[in-house]
Amino acid sequence: MSHMDSRVVSERLAEAFRHFMLYTPPDRVNRCLRTLLIEYIGHNKDFLSPEFDDWMDDLSLLFSLLDTAAKETRGWYDTDDNEIQLHKGPEEGTEAHEENAEGI
Repeated sequence: MSHMDSRVVSERLAEAFRHFMLYTPPDRVNRCLRTLLIEYIGHNKDFLSPEFDDWMDDLSLLFSLLDTAAKETRGWYDTDDNEIQLHKGPEEGTEAHEENAEGI
């Protein structure tokens, strides 16, 4: 018996994800979120929400996604402090740029 998943990612969502991946280094976002989480736990360890375990499950999946994205996009970004610049490559709006974005 085969079960087909009826959930479909809309083109709008796919485009938003492509845009995020093109302009936001996932490893930086990953580090930032992990740091925020550690700080939050450190300041609230005695008063964590009853939903904290559920939050951790969701965050764990997000961290895994960001880990994978960081591996897949290695070399895409030049980072200087918090300024992001894509490596020199196909210019945005060109056919080659669009082909690179489609792979995301």
